[in-house]
Amino acid sequence: PFMESGGISDTLTASASEGYSYELSDTQAILYHYQNEDSIVEVPAEIDGLPVTKIDYAAFSDCPNLTTIVIPKTVRYLSASTFSDCPTLTTIIVAKDNPYFTSVNGVLFDKNQSTLIAYPKGNTDTEYTVPSSVSTIAEGAFSDCSYLQQISFDGENLFEIEDRAFENCTGLRSAALPDYARVMGANVFSGCSSLSSVELPSELSYLSSGCFMNCTNLTSIVLPDMLYEVGDYTFEGCTSLTDVYIPAAVESIGNGAFKETPWLANHTEEYVILNGDILYQYNGTSKELIVPEGVRTVSSNTLNSQFDVITLSDSIESFTPDVWGENGVTINFGVNTKDFPMNYGNKGNLYCIVEINVPEENPYFSSEDGVLYSKDKTELICYPSYKNDLTEFVIPDTVTHIADGAFYATSLKSLTFSPNLKEIGDYAFYMSSIDFKELTLPDTVEHIGEYAFAESGISSLTLPDSLRSIGAEAFYFNDELTEVAFPEGLEEIGWAAFYSCTNLKTISFPDTITFVDGAAFEETAWLKQQPDGLLYIGKAAYQYMGEMPANSSISLKNGTT
Repeated sequence: PFMESGGISDTLTASASEGYSYELSDTQAILYHYQNEDSIVEVPAEIDGLPVTKIDYAAFSDCPNLTTIVIPKTVRYLSASTFSDCPTLTTIIVAKDNPYFTSVNGVLFDKNQSTLIAYPKGNTDTEYTVPSSVSTIAEGAFSDCSYLQQISFDGENLFEIEDRAFENCTGLRSAALPDYARVMGANVFSGCSSLSSVELPSELSYLSSGCFMNCTNLTSIVLPDMLYEVGDYTFEGCTSLTDVYIPAAVESIGNGAFKETPWLANHTEEYVILNGDILYQYNGTSKELIVPEGVRTVSSNTLNSQFDVITLSDSIESFTPDVWGENGVTINFGVNTKDFPMNYGNKGNLYCIVEINVPEENPYFSSEDGVLYSKDKTELICYPSYKNDLTEFVIPDTVTHIADGAFYATSLKSLTFSPNLKEIGDYAFYMSSIDFKELTLPDTVEHIGEYAFAESGISSLTLPDSLRSIGAEAFYFNDELTEVAFPEGLEEIGWAAFYSCTNLKTISFPDTITFVDGAAFEETAWLKQQPDGLLYIGKAAYQYMGEMPANSSISLKNGTT
């Protein structure tokens, strides 16, 4: 039950407490919200006889005068977000006998002080030194601490600074991060508008997305020599940034990493090439991007809607097709292009490719009529989403494997499978327009990947005797499907494989099935008509139907998996 309560004594009851919102279970109470104008709040150890074990996100956001909060011994779950929207909070106190947390000078830590969890936003000190015991600064630990001007670090144990750790510390002017800090999360210093001096850890290898976004007073940055990647939007909005040192080790610079910086604005050349081999930006007007020789990486920042054609240089080995355009884009591979990672879950990527052309000299890929294959044409890798010159397509007999997302969001209406097809990859036909109303798969198919035929409008499904496994959500939400006969030899059915096939009423299972993951047949007519008791699918004990009697036991059949 969800109840309203309040008060600041060690033990509370619903009748005696006012201002608290909490939830009770059989064993614990969770505090969700507290509304009060007191400056000191003592969180109760118990409510209605149950221990308060968790304080939820922004629980004290409606306490405008809050300066001090006392955490009892029973609380085991809380984070910096618990104290978000508490701009006047100066002190966090933890009961000495709490086995999970402690506080030092009003700052919240885990019990052994290895994680700094929360620094009060209303603390007016301008300087703070992170103790030597700390190895992790937790997510949002210092966020919105506007009084803080300088942060320093004691000892050599700090390893990780998590997401948003110093976000919107608008008074922070300098930060010298220790060399031994190896991990920095996203948006760590974003919105630190007074930050003018930063020393990054010498052993940092990856600078996460948005790390210094909108640090408007930052004028220069020296990236460490071991850094190999700069994430998306890392320095976006650093409107005073004029001097950037990029070490030779950097191999990738993300989209918008230097957007709205004077440093980038000063690069007016047609091809902005950083470190000699990263094409970061194109300032020309041509509709065709011809990547210069010597370039090894094309940043997603370069790719925009102006291009109709992108021709890769022979020096490029890997290209991520983060491309879009009103009329679609033709991609011409280079001789040495060997890696084409595709984000098939993002419309902004594959959605806008018209065709892919591969030179005969390329030893890794081949193409035919704009469709991308492996060199030997045993794998169909990509049928471009914007390829609309055909409504019907016949997969060549050589193809044994349809790659992940190969037909993602295609406009095809009809498809003929290869008679030698063995594997259908994840998301292979997701969001495509192909008519699969009556779907019969070739008698060679052994595996169907995750989401392969999800939401495909299937009303009739014939599965081959060769089939051995069906991936998670493979046939999710085909609500016209009424019956399925699983073939002898099928062994595995993945999580939610037929979830929400609401009219699926008739199913036959072989004894060869040994594993059925959770929710595989949830929200189907078949499951709803099963009798109470333990439900078997093949050799797998699937779930207990109805309410299991108290203090009862279940005897499994011999051979149950």
